[in-house]
Amino acid sequence: MKRILIITATLLLSLSFSMTVLAVPQKMADGRIFDPEYYAANNPDVVKVFGTKTSRLYQHYKQYGLKEGRKAYENEAACPAKAQTSDKQEGYMEQAKLFYDQHYDEMMGEIARINELRSSLGKTQLVADDTLMELACYRAYECATENFISHSYPDGVDCLDVSAPLYGLTCYVGENLCSFYYTCDNAPDPSVCEYIRTQDPFTSLKASPSHYENMIYGKWKKVGVGVAKSNGWWMYVMLFTK
Repeated sequence: MKRILIITATLLLSLSFSMTVLAVPQKMADGRIFDPEYYAANNPDVVKVFGTKTSRLYQHYKQYGLKEGRKAYENEAACPAKAQTSDKQEGYMEQAKLFYDQHYDEMMGEIARINELRSSLGKTQLVADDTLMELACYRAYECATENFISHSYPDGVDCLDVSAPLYGLTCYVGENLCSFYYTCDNAPDPSVCEYIRTQDPFTSLKASPSHYENMIYGKWKKVGVGVAKSNGWWMYVMLFTK
């Protein structure tokens, strides 16, 4: 009888351990790795709105979570450092540095506007980060030069997965993009006119729900704003990170 009890206890112990099932990340249709159970467990605010269905959670991750720095699965690593840059990337980085130097005061003014907005909502102030500002200028110049406004390249690769490591940053960078044209028609001296904005990018981004969410997201700690001109138009970029 004693032996039977021991066997029964062992069986129950085995059964109790078998009930602990670890979530396994899935490879989604677009090739990304995503763990819906992990994402739901670590983002209860998302579950309240999107529920627990994998497709809905993944929709949130792609639209908002990635930009907000939310992890897709438990052991997600930072972007690997890029071993070397291409000639094109080196050229873009040089141009980014020029725009950073020329428009530093203007970009700091835009960061002040972001912090003013956050302050009005009781959010913490963001620290202006020089590296993020240079990266923002890089992204602005890249978009303007290649005539596209997107967070990903035509092949589906996330732009910041490629450009952030050039500046020693991880993938967890939120991004807002806005283009604007310029004119010197009404400038006091058109010969030295650099640009006159035909619209205010900050106001345009603030009016967009997803971009606005990026601007006021509570977990961001650092911010960078960049501008660049190429092919007759300007790009304006906000970057955020933890």
